[in-house]
Order: sequence, then structure tokens, then C-alpha cells
Amino acid sequence: MASFDRSNWQRKALQFAHRHPSVGEPPILAAMRHRMGSRVVTRAKVRNFVHANVESDAGAVHVESLPYIVNIDSVNACNLACPFCVTGTRQLDRRKSLFDTEKARRLIDLVADHTLLARFHNWGEPFLNKDIFELINHAHKANIYTAVSSNLSIEVEGLGEKIVKSGLDNLHVSIDGLSQETLEVYRRNADFDLVIRNIREIVAAKRALGSKTPRMELAFLVFRHNEHEVSQIKAMRRELGVEAFFPSRAFIYHDSFVPENPAYSPYQHIWEDRCHYLYSELMVEADGKVSPCCTNSSERFDVGHVDELTDLKAFWNRPAYQAMRAKSSGKAWTDDQGKPMETLCDFCEYVGSSACSSVIGRSLSPLPPALIATGQDYNHQIDNLGRRVANS
Repeated sequence: MASFDRSNWQRKALQFAHRHPSVGEPPILAAMRHRMGSRVVTRAKVRNFVHANVESDAGAVHVESLPYIVNIDSVNACNLACPFCVTGTRQLDRRKSLFDTEKARRLIDLVADHTLLARFHNWGEPFLNKDIFELINHAHKANIYTAVSSNLSIEVEGLGEKIVKSGLDNLHVSIDGLSQETLEVYRRNADFDLVIRNIREIVAAKRALGSKTPRMELAFLVFRHNEHEVSQIKAMRRELGVEAFFPSRAFIYHDSFVPENPAYSPYQHIWEDRCHYLYSELMVEADGKVSPCCTNSSERFDVGHVDELTDLKAFWNRPAYQAMRAKSSGKAWTDDQGKPMETLCDFCEYVGSSACSSVIGRSLSPLPPALIATGQDYNHQIDNLGRRVANS
């Protein structure tokens, strides 16, 4: 599941557009071009971006704008077994799949005129898909900003050169420990030395090829067992030569992982007041199913298939999407037979009011909506691990 509290262009641009929709396109165009370049940011894309955010702020049920972010889950399998991830706990209610490369190309071509960003990850380790570099390059040539999130605890021959030559714009690396001992507590099966070697290889490849991309952002999810290492992050960033390395709050589902520092209390909400995902992001799973959002771990709540995306505007206004937007906006909605529709949003606790978005009183994070719908908790099996961490 994608990370939501890192400081990047998407979040900053979204916040600006949501708070100042009346400002219009010029300052947003300038800001986005400064961050992503004029190759990616066209006036037509910005116009669609602003339109989508105006409709989001109004709580529109039927929309005229199109999603400006496309998420293509290149593979939904992972080499790690993180205890707060449905892939790691084997609770992902989806067939293990690699995204069909030809379908991915067609999808990229379909959305290129209005899409600012393409992500190639969600439920798995994207570099397990050997075609990932081809997919990134296809999106790059289609003038779309590209992003990948990886654990980098993986061996791929020539990884650094392949990443740089693909044209990848942003590489987000999850490295939640500055030693093998701390990293493996959450990132089970991760190899700290391998992660560091891969980071160095990518930085070296950028220098050798004279490339400024990908921008490398290392995220350090803060838990109780690793919070003592937060003070070392700045020095590590300089030593590795990456553009950013920052501590981040995490989704936490076991008391022993909750940090002592309240600044890193468990993540509570993704969105304040209303879900903007339903206006901004198209999520296509590795099996080709179209999902409401990146938190949906079950095909039960899918809204269609990538093969049905011939008329994207019509698809974007399917009854399921309209029902979810109505739910998010507190509006009444029924189908053609006058019946309400059950959707993922009926079980989602990731949207909260601005007044309580930073409440620390709740000890753990809300569960993913698909788990709530089936009455499940994470099958993390970390009680013994939790006692070891607490006593260390």
C-alpha cells in the first residue's frame, strides 16, 4: 500500500489545490514544472488537475475531470514478510500476478494526455517484475512522471544502470533501520547490506551516466525498536549521497511497535474530511482488476477490469464510483432500482475530520477496509517478536 505522509510534489500540489482552488492554473503550472519539468506538465494536464480538485472540494458525484495519477501494480508478490502488510501476512485476497506488459503499455497510452504521475507499485516488490524497466520507460516516453517504491533488498543484475536508463523520475526506498538488527524486526527477510549496496549502485550509476534521476527518497518508518536511530538519518543521507532520507509515521497494529515519541504516533487518517482519491487516482491491480484505491486488498470491492477502459470518462462515472463519491461527501445515492450500493467506502476508517486528524489518543491505526469488511485483524504473529523488542 502506498505511503501517504512523505513530503513530495503530489501532496504539496494537492494541498495547494484543495485549499486554493480559486487561484487557478498559472501558479500550479509553474510549481509543477519546477518539480517535474515542462516535458511532463502541460496546460491541458494542469487544467484537468484543477478541475478534478474543484470537483473534489464540491463533493461531485458525477465528474467531468479524469484521474491525473495512474497506479499500475506491476506485481503483487513480495520477497519480504512485513507484519502490517496483507501481502506479508498472506491476507491479500487476490491471485498472485504480474501485470501484463502489453496491457500496461496500452493503459499508459490511453491516459497519457491527462496523467501527471504513474506509479508502478502497490502490494508487492516491483523489481520482481523483470519488465518493470520497460514499463517505466514507456511511461517516460509518454511524458509521464514515474515513481516506484521498493524495499531494495533484492538482487537484480545491473540494477543501478537499468533504473537510470529506464528514465525513472522518483525512487522511494523503505529502509526502516540503520542496521540489520533493527531493519529485520519489521522488514522481515530484508538484508541490510544488500539494501545499502543497491543504494550505492544506483547513486554511482547516476553519476556515471550524468543523470539527475531518479530522485532517491529513503523513508524510515518509525517504530519503538528503531526510534533511537532517527538522530542518525541526516548523517546517513549525506554519506549515501541520496536526495532525501526522512523519518515517517507508520500504520501500526501492535502495541509493542508504538514509538515512545508522540510525534511518531500511529498513522490515523489518509485524508481529512473527504476522500480525494476518488477524483485523482486510477488504481489497476496486478491481475488487471480496477480497484477503488490502493488500500483495497480484496477483489470483492473491485469496480471493473483494465480491458474495459476504452471510454475512461464513462468508466470513471460507473455506479460504484458515484456511490463511493456520494458516501465520501455525505450525499444520498441509489442505483437505477433505487437501492444503495455496498462499496469499500462503507468500511473505510482512513478519512477523518480535520479536527481529529492528529489525535494521539487512539493507540493503533485503523485497519484496512477490506479486513474490516470480513472481520479480520492482521495475522502478524508477532507476539513473541513484540516481547523480544520490548525487552531489548
